[in-house]
Amino acid sequence: MFKNFYKRLGIERNVTKQEIKKAYRKLALQFHPDKNKNLDAHEIFVEINEAYLILYDDEARAKYDKEYDNFMSNKTSYYNNFTNSSTNSQNSSDFDDIDLNRWAKNARKQGDEFAKMKFSEFSKIIIGYIKETGIELGKALASFYSVVFILVGIIGIASSSKNNSSNIILLSIVSLILGIILFGFSKQKKKPQ
Repeated sequence: MFKNFYKRLGIERNVTKQEIKKAYRKLALQFHPDKNKNLDAHEIFVEINEAYLILYDDEARAKYDKEYDNFMSNKTSYYNNFTNSSTNSQNSSDFDDIDLNRWAKNARKQGDEFAKMKFSEFSKIIIGYIKETGIELGKALASFYSVVFILVGIIGIASSSKNNSSNIILLSIVSLILGIILFGFSKQKKKPQ
């Protein structure tokens, strides 16, 4: 049977990378075998990790989406191909694309390693993802507001030359400076640890 990674993460197909990461964090914390005593928790956790790693990577997601489209447009032949070969979710040839199969296998392996970790160790990894997401969100906001401040500054200076208003010129210059500072922040590279 075709693996529906979107369904596994409980997300729609058109979601952003941030939404994929958010869904993964929520489900990974919920189904980590150290926290969830369900008999299926280990397998569900591995599937969640597999879905996340494939959908979060742009190249892997593009390959998966191509196979997803083929499956959706031709469910009968896909279903017959998969049920005749194997219904085991760990089948190494779940997809037609060789790279996608290899990546999915590696993602399952990583999920299995994460599942064997103590929850406290695994949660440190998740906290790292949360910090990374927060930093990226902050940079995106800084980039947006830098453009706003720069535009306000330029428009203010242009309009103040007609009015000869020193207050507008001062506010426009301050706005330009803030815009440039925010732009610099938004383009900072992450320092190696």
